[in-house]
Amino acid sequence: KILSVNTADGKVNWNASLEATAAPTGGFGCAAPPVSVAIYGSPAVSGNLVYVGGYNGKFYAFAQGEQEPRWVYPREGLPTTQVVGGALVADGNVIFGTANGKVYALDAATGSSAACPCSAISARGTLRQKPGISVYAFGVSPSARQAWTVSAIF
Repeated sequence: KILSVNTADGKVNWNASLEATAAPTGGFGCAAPPVSVAIYGSPAVSGNLVYVGGYNGKFYAFAQGEQEPRWVYPREGLPTTQVVGGALVADGNVIFGTANGKVYALDAATGSSAACPCSAISARGTLRQKPGISVYAFGVSPSARQAWTVSAIF
């Protein structure tokens, strides 16, 4: 569940649940019950939209105050692998990484694929880390060059 809280008084402005449908367990035609989706990263906020990834492999955009997502990625078919980190919003794109090492860049307004999935480092203003190796940073323009590298210490 995501919550919007008024920092002045601690009251909840609005909340929305991330739910997935469980696999059917019976053969009687009953619909599967919804199950809660874990969130392992911080949401990103840009304008009136709140972006958050779920451990179910889906990425959501909510308009503040709405219970249903504005869009969900992927729209159909199999989800990505688990989204385990926060998101970055830059130049009209929302960028996030998944547990399998891929970086996704989506149009922030529509959720359409902008430049990825990519197993290599994205040149869309992202950070990418290979476990035990290095973290790389790139600028946000399509022709961006590598800005810096830091060796990872684990």
